Amino acid sequence: MAKHARPQLSLTTSIEAITLSRPPVTDVPTYLTILESQMRPELLPTLLELLQDHDLTAEIGWDLVGLLTPMLPESRACLLEVARWGNPREVMLTLLETLGRVHPLSPLTPEDADTAGSANARAATEGDRQGALVVEVKTLLELLCLVHPRLKTRFPSRFISTTLQAVLGRYDDIPRLLSRPLVDEVTLSIIRLVRTLSGKKRPALPPRPSTRDVIVTARAPPDPEVRGDGESSDQTPSSGELAIQKRLLQSFVTHILEEYLVSFGPAEELPGIAWAARFQERLQPEKIVPHKPSLTTRFTQEPSLKTRQEIVSQLVALAKSLDLGPTELARRVTSPATDTGQNDDEDEEHPKSAAEIPLSRTGSLFLLVEMLLSSHHVDADPPSPPFVLFPDHRLVVELYFGPEEAEMSQRQPALLDAVLVLGLAACDQGQLGDIGQINYDDFHWYLQALSLLSANHPSANLRYHAHLLCSSILHAHPTDSVRLSFVLDTLEHCPFPNLKASAVDWFKQEILSANRDQDLQRQEQQDTSVFSSPETLESVSPLLFPDLSDTFDYADDEDTSKDASTGNEWMATIHSLLQTHLPFYLASLNLYFLLLHDKGLHEQLNIPDTLRSESNRSVTDAFVAPLRETCRVLSRHFENDGASSSLPKASPSLPQTDKEAQPNSKSTTLDETERGQERDHAAPPGDGREPVEDDEVPVATTSLRPSALPSRSGNHQILPLFLLEAALVRVTGQEEALEGG
Repeated sequence: MAKHARPQLSLTTSIEAITLSRPPVTDVPTYLTILESQMRPELLPTLLELLQDHDLTAEIGWDLVGLLTPMLPESRACLLEVARWGNPREVMLTLLETLGRVHPLSPLTPEDADTAGSANARAATEGDRQGALVVEVKTLLELLCLVHPRLKTRFPSRFISTTLQAVLGRYDDIPRLLSRPLVDEVTLSIIRLVRTLSGKKRPALPPRPSTRDVIVTARAPPDPEVRGDGESSDQTPSSGELAIQKRLLQSFVTHILEEYLVSFGPAEELPGIAWAARFQERLQPEKIVPHKPSLTTRFTQEPSLKTRQEIVSQLVALAKSLDLGPTELARRVTSPATDTGQNDDEDEEHPKSAAEIPLSRTGSLFLLVEMLLSSHHVDADPPSPPFVLFPDHRLVVELYFGPEEAEMSQRQPALLDAVLVLGLAACDQGQLGDIGQINYDDFHWYLQALSLLSANHPSANLRYHAHLLCSSILHAHPTDSVRLSFVLDTLEHCPFPNLKASAVDWFKQEILSANRDQDLQRQEQQDTSVFSSPETLESVSPLLFPDLSDTFDYADDEDTSKDASTGNEWMATIHSLLQTHLPFYLASLNLYFLLLHDKGLHEQLNIPDTLRSESNRSVTDAFVAPLRETCRVLSRHFENDGASSSLPKASPSLPQTDKEAQPNSKSTTLDETERGQERDHAAPPGDGREPVEDDEVPVATTSLRPSALPSRSGNHQILPLFLLEAALVRVTGQEEALEGG
């Protein structure tokens, strides 16, 4: 038994104690002591009746908050009376103190775990603890909504500042402690508090006929500390005070939005509210995966996503009602000033001017993105001057991701999504800025940062949109030599095979674009593009089609196969090497197939003559032949392991079938690439490993699909071989057709 346990009186005795000892029978401190010693949930109805004495409530209300909060939700009616009739200043301070004492959820103690028993019971116990915390926080926020309008002072900002700091400090813990639906509940309650503090009220509904004659309850009393002289004699705030109040609320909205969206970590299916993906769906609805709901549809139908969008929309509406617009947000987003989000002077309790109150830079970015995207389909004011790629977006990338490009993959998905869609929107509107005058080193760093994100981030959604933005910016640069330099640098120095595959695709796009524009350039007597020059292709070929004869060396193939252990280890090394570099090999084979098949490129780049030269025959000997031999060796290895039924059979008629079915090789490869990228865009987030997906290799996807494979446990090992063989079959058919021609 506890050493200092109070004796438990009967309910009747307790009721008499708290009823008969009311002031003036006892003084206020004594009465509060009696209440504290006797109070339990069964006495709440009696206490509610006592609190109808508004003079008594004004005297003791502030001290009842801490006493009644642990008894929620049963004590809610009593707390509402305290908020309506208690001394507003004292009650507000007690509410904030209680909010700060609301204990964050901690792991279950061994005693709790033993009491809970099974895993299901422990989960239920954890749910009950979370629910109790949410009830307390939401009730305290509701009480603050009632208390604040009752405060009458020349400096409301002092009370607003104290309240917002306390709420924000508690909200910092909420997303990591509670389940997502409970986080949404608390966030919506905070939004209602901000709306109350801002004085922005919705118009009252017209009275219903049945309630037209209902008597309105008495209004809450005014602030009793308003005096007839001194500070409170003139209750009209100055213009500076009003500016501080507005800025406090603006800043709070940006910080709450930041905390809410960054709480959607890498484990979430979607980054934040998936701005980039939904933006691309509006721009290119034809790329939405058939028979699958679009993200736009999901955000209007799925309750969790619908609530997520509703919260962001309400915060944006609050920001607009507080006169926080795109122009000011764009200035904050591109401002290099450090954002601490708090006053550095510990002795300064409240801000003296609106200029001392910073907006959250990340929250400002989220607000700006939502406002800009809404301006695409509603009448909204864009920032002035417009937000452009250079220098605005390039500066945003540097400010938000730091000087080291490797840091980008460590940032929150919602932040990356916002930065990417900001660039995509600028590209879509043609707001490129001074892209032609930017320093090459700055341009190179900018593209390198985005391209590394497209290669390394675990989210397929973000990888795709980073690649899309990087490609758009690269192809938008007016100088072909700058574009070629970046492609060459990526091919020569990048350690990531999937990023080198992107560089191959960039080079292919530039070749096709130069081929389309060559006639126009001749008519306008312009210099032809460097990508239309055979010399360029010849100089880049060693990087596009590297010599693999030393990489895949099978000189000791027969010897290693005699020793099963050594042979398996050797095969595992070869297979791992092939799987790691598969995206690059397939992208290069795709380009090689295009060069062999497209007769327009034959004339422009002298393909037939070049292929018959010693240097270009080496593409077959040094690049294609080692890959073909690798497929042969691995196929034999899988056949010995009983996996031959899963291997595709190289049909000599396959190239002819593809050629007849799809005569336009140029459009075929491009369409396949876009379909592959769209599938990657729609895929769920990755698991953090190096992304090697069949969707990134369009050559192998025309006539052969992974779905054609039998359902076997070893398919994940055979798939790279399957795709490579399919690509080699097509290339071989084109080589034979060209030789025959």
